[in-house]
Amino acid sequence: NNNNNNNNTTTNTATNSNSNANANLGSANHNNRWPDIRLQEIINAIENDIKQRYRHQYLVGAAAACEMKSVYELAKGECSEDQLEWTMCLGAILQKAVPKRCRCIKFAYDNGKMHVDQVLKCINNNEFDENMIGIWTNFVLFITLCVAIIDPIPAAAEELFQRLIPLLSMDRPDIQFMGALALGKIDPTMILTLMKCLESIQHSVFSLRKKPKHFIRLLQNLAYIYRFLAEDVDKSTILQSETIRERMISFVEKTMKFMEEFRANLRSDCLTIRIHFCIIVRNLLEKWPTISSSQNTKDGLDPIPARLRRRLFDFMISWSGQNQRKQNCMHYMHSHTAKSLMITRPLQSEKSNANLLQINQEKLEFSALAAIASLLRGQSFELDISSLRDGVVFKWIRTVVASDDPQVAMLGSLALQSYLSCNYDEPDDFIEECYNNNHIISKTFFIVLCQVWLSEHFNIPKPVLFHLAIYKMGDISMRVRSAALKMGKEIPCLIAPEQTIQPLHFVISSRLPDSYVLSQEELSVQLAAAYPSLSASIIREFGHRLQDADISYVGCMLNYIVPWLKNIDLSSGSSSSGAMANDMVFVMDILFRATVGYGTQYTQQVTNSWLGLTFKNDNIAAVLQYVL
Repeated sequence: NNNNNNNNTTTNTATNSNSNANANLGSANHNNRWPDIRLQEIINAIENDIKQRYRHQYLVGAAAACEMKSVYELAKGECSEDQLEWTMCLGAILQKAVPKRCRCIKFAYDNGKMHVDQVLKCINNNEFDENMIGIWTNFVLFITLCVAIIDPIPAAAEELFQRLIPLLSMDRPDIQFMGALALGKIDPTMILTLMKCLESIQHSVFSLRKKPKHFIRLLQNLAYIYRFLAEDVDKSTILQSETIRERMISFVEKTMKFMEEFRANLRSDCLTIRIHFCIIVRNLLEKWPTISSSQNTKDGLDPIPARLRRRLFDFMISWSGQNQRKQNCMHYMHSHTAKSLMITRPLQSEKSNANLLQINQEKLEFSALAAIASLLRGQSFELDISSLRDGVVFKWIRTVVASDDPQVAMLGSLALQSYLSCNYDEPDDFIEECYNNNHIISKTFFIVLCQVWLSEHFNIPKPVLFHLAIYKMGDISMRVRSAALKMGKEIPCLIAPEQTIQPLHFVISSRLPDSYVLSQEELSVQLAAAYPSLSASIIREFGHRLQDADISYVGCMLNYIVPWLKNIDLSSGSSSSGAMANDMVFVMDILFRATVGYGTQYTQQVTNSWLGLTFKNDNIAAVLQYVL
C-alpha cells in the first residue's frame, strides 16, 4: 500500500510540475542552453517528489529529508535501494521531458541502461515487490523505446534485446508480458535487429514440442511480438525490405505447422495464439498494395506466395465457420445440463472458464474472417479450375455474405472486394452473381462490383454493363439503386454517346415501386436514345438474363426492354426475296419464348413488347412472316 501511495504522489506531483514547465517552454527555446536549464528544472522537481514521498512514508522532518541523495546520486548509485528509487523517479522524468531529443531523455537512458541487469537479476531471483512490476514494466519499455533515439547503432540495440529476450521464458505471465510488450513496441528502424535476436529463440521454441506447456507459452509471446510488429511497422518498411517479409513469412509457416498438429486443441492459450496469428497475417497482407493498383505489381511478387495463401485459406476456413461456434455453445449447454442434474449448484469457476472460452472463440472467428479477407488480395490461387464460380473461394464468399450476422456479412463483403480488386480481368463470374436469385448475395456482389468498377474502370462489355445498370435500377434495395444510378451516370463519361443524353436525375429514395420502377424505365429510354447501335446486343443480353430471372421481376424486365425494341430495324437485313436475315431472328425468338412462358401472367407487358418491335412500320411484315 505504501508503494501504491508513493507512486500516486509521484505521478500527481510530476503532472503538476509538467504543466508549469510547459508554460515556460516557449521562453526557454530562445536560450541556447535550454536543454541544460530544462534538465535542471526537472531534476529539482523530482527531488521535491522524493522528499514528499520520504516524508509521507517515514513521517520525518524537513531536516532529515534534506539528507537524502539527489537524483544524480541515485542514478549513479550501485546499491539496490538507489536503483529502486531511480526507477521510481524515471516516470516523473519522462512526464516532464517534453522535447524527445532533449538531454533529459539521454540522461535518463544512459543511467537507466546501467540498471537493466540489476532489475532483470531481481526478476530472475524473484527478489522484488509485487507492486513494482508495473514500475519496472514502464522502465523496461522506456529503455526499449529510446534505444533508436539515443543509440541508433544496431549493436547497441542488439545488446539490449539479448538482455530482454530471456524475459519471454519466465514462469510469471506478467514478466513475460513485460518482455513481449517492450520488444513489440520497438522503433521500426530496429526491426531487423530484433528479428535477428529473435531468430535463436524462435528456433528453440519450435524444438520444444515435447513440452507443450512451455512451448505454447513461448509461442504465445512470440506471436504477441510479431503481432505488434505487423500492426506498427510502416508499410514502406515492409515493402522495401525483403528480409523482413521473409522473416515474417517464415514465422507464419512454422506457426501454421504447429497449429496443424494441435488442430483440436481448444485451450484458451492456444486460442490466443490463433487470434494473434490471424492478426499477423491480416496486417502483413493489408500493407501490401493490390495487384491492380500499379502496372508493375501485376507480374510481381505477392506479399505471401500463392501456395502458402491457399494453405492458409484452407486452414483458417474452419476457424471462421458459424457452425463451429454454435456447436461449441450446444456442447457446453448439453454438458452443463447433464451436470446440473447431478450437481445442484455448479461451480462458478467452471461457468467463467466456459464463458471465457466462448468469448475467445468468437474473437477467433472474426479474426479469421478478417485474415481470410486479406488472403484474397492477390491473383486467385485456384489455378486448377476453369471458372472462379466453381472454386471454393466463391462458395465461401456466398456463404459468408448471406450470413444473418451483420458483422460476418460485412467481413464477407470486404473479402469479396479484395478478391475482385485483383481478379477483374475476367469479370463474368462476378457479374453472374449479380443476377443470383438470392437477393442478399446479388445485392452484395453488385454493390462491391460497382465500387471497384467506379474506382478502377476495368473492362466490362458494353451490352453487359448497360443492361446491368438498368436491371439494378429497379431493385428493392435503395443501396443497389443508388449504386446503379452512379454506374449509369458514369457510362456517358467513359463511352461517348451517339446522341445527346440528358442529365440522369431520378427518384430512387422512395420505397414505393411505382416511383423507382419509373426511374428504371426512364434510364432505359435515355440510354436507348443515346446508344441506338447497341440495341441488338442489349436485347440479346436481356434474353439471356430472362431465362433465369425470378418470375416476380419478369414484368419489369419486359417494360424496360421496350425502348431498345423500338430501335430494331428488321427490314435492314432482308434479302431481295423478302426473307429476313438470320442475325435478327433472335429478337423475335426471345419475344416468342416470353409470350409462351409469361403471356398469361404478364399479358400487357408482353403486348407492349411486340408493339415496341413493330414501332417501325417496316418491321410488321417481318414479324408476320415469323409468326405465320
